[in-house]
Amino acid sequence: GTRAFISGLPLWTTLIALRQAGTPSVGIIAQPYLDEIFIGGPSGARLLRGETETPLAVRACEKLTDAVISTTDPDIFNGAELGAWTQVRAAARLARLGCDAYAYAMVAAGRMDLVAETSLKPWDWSALVPVIQAAGGKVVNWRGAAPDDNGQILAVGDARLIDQALVTLKRAAI
Repeated sequence: GTRAFISGLPLWTTLIALRQAGTPSVGIIAQPYLDEIFIGGPSGARLLRGETETPLAVRACEKLTDAVISTTDPDIFNGAELGAWTQVRAAARLARLGCDAYAYAMVAAGRMDLVAETSLKPWDWSALVPVIQAAGGKVVNWRGAAPDDNGQILAVGDARLIDQALVTLKRAAI
């Protein structure tokens, strides 16, 4: 969300993660402009907004053709990655761009279904994983394994979307 912040757009976030033995176990996605804090970990996932606390849960979305998807900016993808993203985007119902880490919070909240990105560092994705997983979603790399330092991330609310997205994303996987 650094680009959103310096651009004056209110979708930037602050990310905090606790990693144990290299694996993210607790995550916080804070969106101060909207007074929202998304928390996920072993005790579940919840949204704090002012004095209100609401459980987070992803939504069911069986087919990529019904999915609302996101990436920060298609320009982050190299040639093969862009081709893969373009195919995923063409199959989806709707794509939204520029939400940065807030898109992952929307997956955990059941408002979006999939986020695909590349070139992310562990500090970019570590807080996102526990929030989405505690809300019932999955986060994998473009090979379908646990996220790693290659930076290619696929987050879904409904695990049934993973294989559908990986049909094309795997071709560009590092």
